[in-house]
Amino acid sequence: MTSNSCGYSGSATMALVFLEARTGNQPGTVILLTVLMVAGDQVRRRARAQRDLRRQQERSTVLTERTRIARELHDVVAHHMSLIAVRAETAPYRLGELSEPVREEFGQISAAARESLVEMRRVLGVLRSEGQEAPTAPQPGIADLRELVERARQAGARIDLMLPEAAVGASPAVELTAYRIVQEALSNVARHAPGVPARVWLGSDGAKLTVVVRNGAPARPVPYNGEGHGLVGMRERAVAVGGTLSVGRQPDGGFEVRAVLPLSGGTE
Repeated sequence: MTSNSCGYSGSATMALVFLEARTGNQPGTVILLTVLMVAGDQVRRRARAQRDLRRQQERSTVLTERTRIARELHDVVAHHMSLIAVRAETAPYRLGELSEPVREEFGQISAAARESLVEMRRVLGVLRSEGQEAPTAPQPGIADLRELVERARQAGARIDLMLPEAAVGASPAVELTAYRIVQEALSNVARHAPGVPARVWLGSDGAKLTVVVRNGAPARPVPYNGEGHGLVGMRERAVAVGGTLSVGRQPDGGFEVRAVLPLSGGTE
């Protein structure tokens, strides 16, 4: 119900109450006022229920995205911990003659790495679906953005990609976050501005990684209210590694997603 219709309805109701009171029909006035009170209470209840539902949906979106982030970060850590364990176990065979204390040290490193894997799986077990195993495959990073953009180009998208010439030295968690932010931002471009040129730019100042995805103005402007689930997910990912994310409409009608991530984010 719009504000205008509510105003018309309120004016008509007040007129009816006035007419009923003028004619001395007190029982009718009481009944009418009772009906109005009940109707008003129902409207308030419905509005409150809708607000509660929106808050629950937003919270569910955040929790779902945090769960996905935790799983992927688990994959990153598990992969590297597995490599540490394997290298520590094979080191005595690869390095030739080693003293017994050194062999014991490598054995302790391997045992600690495997124990850490077990504990991590136990802590994050509640985040996995029943019967789902925790994968240990490496997650995508900055170098994989070329393949991501190429696939989008093959689908008809026009994307200009600019990556740092040298490795930026970001932690695996930050590389994964940058990849997922670009992936989601390009998905939004495909949905809301199909055929519009887009630009992906990554740069580093030695301490922070800046990720920018910007597209031009679409032929038909899409309303933006800042409540999209994809934007919520991108912001959660940035915050998870200690970074920030800003999104918004640009003066030329385009849209920009900008993330600033600490290179060492997610390593503590």
